Parts: sequence; structure tokens; C-alpha cells
Amino acid sequence: MPEEFVSLLTPDTAHTLGDYLQSVVLPEEELEIGKVKVKGMEEARAQDKEKIRLMEEAHAQEKEKMKENTLALVKHAQKLADELSAAKTELEQTKTELEETKAELADVLSVVKTGLAPGPP
Repeated sequence: MPEEFVSLLTPDTAHTLGDYLQSVVLPEEELEIGKVKVKGMEEARAQDKEKIRLMEEAHAQEKEKMKENTLALVKHAQKLADELSAAKTELEQTKTELEETKAELADVLSVVKTGLAPGPP
């Protein structure tokens, strides 16, 4: 320490300066405790990063699964729409056939009624 500073020291200022220096300069054991704390925080941060990575991976897998399920539902819906369209076409064809049969039966009934009617044929 320079001479001019030493001459300024009194017992009170020396004590205050000593307290200050002791508070600024950490004892060795406190440095070790600090290193352990920092190391623990770094490990906790690494674990948190790993948890986040695993959650992101799980989220990506879930998103892919949802995409696959959506595609499967779309394909199934298309299949049902095709089946419904085919059934509608078949129903329309059956309706047409029934109308034709009804008309034929009406003609036959008309002939039968005419044949059963009294009077000259």
C-alpha cells in the first residue's frame, strides 16, 4: 500500500477498511460453495434443456400422429361418400324400375278390367 494511504489510516479507518476488504474478497470456502452452487445451477439448466427437448420431441410425435389420424379420417370420409353416392345411384335405379313395373301393372290391370267388363268384347 502506498505510504500516503498508510499515514491516513487510523484504528477506526483501518478496521472499516479491513471489513470492506473482507466483504469484497471472499474466503476460499465461500468461493467453493459458490462454485458448487453455480455447478448445480448449470446442471439444473442442462436438465431443464433436456426436459424441454423431450417435450418438444413428444409434441412433434403427437403432431405427426394427429396428422396421420386426420388423413385416415379424410380417407374414411371419402370412402363413405363414395359408398353413399353408389347407394343413391342404386336407389334411383331401383325407383325407376319400380315406376316401370307400376306402369306395366297398370296396363295389365286395365286389360283385365276391360276383359271383365260386361258387354261385347
